Amino acid sequence: MKRQYLGYSFVAALMLLISSISLNCFAGETGVVSPSQKTSAVAHVSKPESGQTKDQVVQKYGMPLSKAAEIGSPPISKWHYPTYTVYFEFNRVIHTVSEPK
Repeated sequence: MKRQYLGYSFVAALMLLISSISLNCFAGETGVVSPSQKTSAVAHVSKPESGQTKDQVVQKYGMPLSKAAEIGSPPISKWHYPTYTVYFEFNRVIHTVSEPK
């Protein structure tokens, strides 16, 4: 009886393995993108770097879609571009954040 139980466990594990392989193959055919693939695609987009001035950002990336007013002390402002938002402290870039798709 114990031997028969081990046989069922083996068959169940084998079926689980086959179904997970099938699901992975199916996901690849439908164009599903894993989070790591999405991150690497976003990472290749050229974005403003920390320390650049507002004038340098405009010169290299063009005018933003919109600008948010300065808030707080020190003054923090942000500029919105189609794929990212640039944060400034005074006149310098402090961070650039990719926009979710």
